[in-house]
Amino acid sequence: MFHKGRRSDLHKSSEERRESETGTSTHSHFHTLCRLRDELGIDVSVNFSSLAEFLREQSWEPGLDLMRKLGESNGWVKQLYEKRASKSNLISGLSVFVLRNWAVRKGWVPTLIVRLQQLGFVVLMVHELTGDRHDVARRHLRGGNWGTSREFPVNSGGPAMLIVLLDPAPKPIRKRDRRQYPHMSNGRVIDAKRELRQMMNQKRRRDALINSLHTSDDEAEALYYIELIVPETVPALRKAANAVLRAHRSRGPAAVARRVARRVLPARARVPVRRGLRRLGLGALVR
Repeated sequence: MFHKGRRSDLHKSSEERRESETGTSTHSHFHTLCRLRDELGIDVSVNFSSLAEFLREQSWEPGLDLMRKLGESNGWVKQLYEKRASKSNLISGLSVFVLRNWAVRKGWVPTLIVRLQQLGFVVLMVHELTGDRHDVARRHLRGGNWGTSREFPVNSGGPAMLIVLLDPAPKPIRKRDRRQYPHMSNGRVIDAKRELRQMMNQKRRRDALINSLHTSDDEAEALYYIELIVPETVPALRKAANAVLRAHRSRGPAAVARRVARRVLPARARVPVRRGLRRLGLGALVR
């Protein structure tokens, strides 16, 4: 129903279904879903809103990023996305950079974090993805697609680490970038993503380029990633983000904001790169 939209015939009344199917062998998604529901003994009404809520309760609902893409051609999904991505509780300037296996395995993490700070981001948290959390990230982020592309023909593996960032002064999106990134809310994220990918591909042949970095498009998607994978960190991240934004408004320099963030978030160094991060003075950011 997420892919078919109105073509799934879930919006039709009973009379409309009877008229459309009289004398034809038209495949009915509605009747198929009713049959499957009855066979499985599931108590749910066969309509979009009820099925969407049921899928969400079972953790089977598409990820927010995939939902937004599907919503471009599906009015139902667009309404559902807007409901899920309510802007009332967002953290201004929040973004999540997702590093894939290759980048972590090759030791890029400290270098990338330092460069992100130099570009104006405040690093709120670094979290390695293991066990169930890795499985959740792999299934739900990027629509579950961790393959290759024409631009990046070499696979860099699945998601391995989250870097949660705050930009106290987001940049507007340039016109030339708007077509390629229609949902992005911060030009600094676009610039950083391009630069970091270029850094990691600097010594690779054109036919061996690798994409080891994925980012959230906007604050709604960033918060969704965090709530999905590490929900217990949300209160501390909110507290840290508010402290950073207050410091930035009153004092300006990002260095002040970084010190505030470190005081708010406790140190839980348990990732393989913790030694490198500590040498860079970032040990308190590892969770």
